[in-house]
Amino acid sequence: MTVGRYRYAIALSFLVAVLGAVRADAGKATNPYPGLMTAAQPCNPADFVGGAFYPLGQGPWAGLGHPFTGDSVTGTVYPSWGALSGWWLNDVANGIFLGSELLVDGSVVSTYNPYARRASPLAWATGKSGTGAHGVLVRIFTSNLERTKSCYLDSELHNPVYVY
Repeated sequence: MTVGRYRYAIALSFLVAVLGAVRADAGKATNPYPGLMTAAQPCNPADFVGGAFYPLGQGPWAGLGHPFTGDSVTGTVYPSWGALSGWWLNDVANGIFLGSELLVDGSVVSTYNPYARRASPLAWATGKSGTGAHGVLVRIFTSNLERTKSCYLDSELHNPVYVY
């Protein structure tokens, strides 16, 4: 009986070690382009086909649909937003979408990493911002296909968004 328990303990220890190692890596952010995001400057429409941001040209676009100017929110808010990476000059297709950030009153409150194994949505815990009026926008990051240029573009600022 003790030999059976000994084998069981060895097998269980092995499984715990293997599953624990796999689980520890499961949620890590694995964005392959972190340097491109930190080095990004504001997007210049002249770097894109058509020389303008979408919809006037084929440059990038960032949009925030909720919360909108004049909205009242409370609790955790999951904004509705959209992005286009834009078509860089001399590229054969649209650029690379690197990620996005949610900014409240000019400070980053949430980051979306599309390369994470478990990508978390943008979220705003309004309790940390305090009651009253706030300015909210989405910032997107894009790169050309060769990954030699990157930039960011902000959505329209929605202000005021009221937290009650």
